[in-house]
Amino acid sequence: PGGAVSPCSFHGACLADETCACDNNQNSSHVGYWMGTACSSCQNGWYGANCSGQCVKDANGDQCALHGQCSYTLDCICHANVAQGYWAEPTCQQCKPNYWGTKCTKQCPGGACNACSNHGTCSDGLAGDGVCTCDSNSTAGFWTGDKCERCSLSYFGEECVNRCPIDAQQNVCYGHGICSEGVRGNGTCICTTTDTDGFWGNSVCDNCKLG
Repeated sequence: PGGAVSPCSFHGACLADETCACDNNQNSSHVGYWMGTACSSCQNGWYGANCSGQCVKDANGDQCALHGQCSYTLDCICHANVAQGYWAEPTCQQCKPNYWGTKCTKQCPGGACNACSNHGTCSDGLAGDGVCTCDSNSTAGFWTGDKCERCSLSYFGEECVNRCPIDAQQNVCYGHGICSEGVRGNGTCICTTTDTDGFWGNSVCDNCKLG
């Protein structure tokens, strides 16, 4: 097998019955773990140009942690699909960013490409629970919701960094109105004008309405 020019593909010994005994070691004269009728393929679990290399192993001795395929260059190509999970290179032992659970199959709220709407941090990874911790500061904004998709109460604007008018006791619109809050809000106070709650005016509802 392999022909006179390349007997057993130079990776084994040609026997009297015209079959090949493929190399199965790494000594100085015979390198690699080969198989096939012409010794032209690597044995299972062996890779590389000489069929003598293996990819990184986990604590159980499994290459690519059984969550990927070893490549010709001895790099792990990790699984990235719904059935087998989304595993991270280079060792395939951890979830890709924004995936979570023991099988790395679950995406963070908002999706892996837009986790927590890009306004928070997801508890991802093998030990994660997929919960978003939303940003809450003057730089990144004040966000809330399962996907951090809404402004926190009393904040408004596309970045949720602006706050509605408040009094010293933190009452929005001085406790006498409703603020136009949220991503599409503009922070304007709509003052109360009822017999029960009073007739309030001014831009922040802090004075009686004229008239």
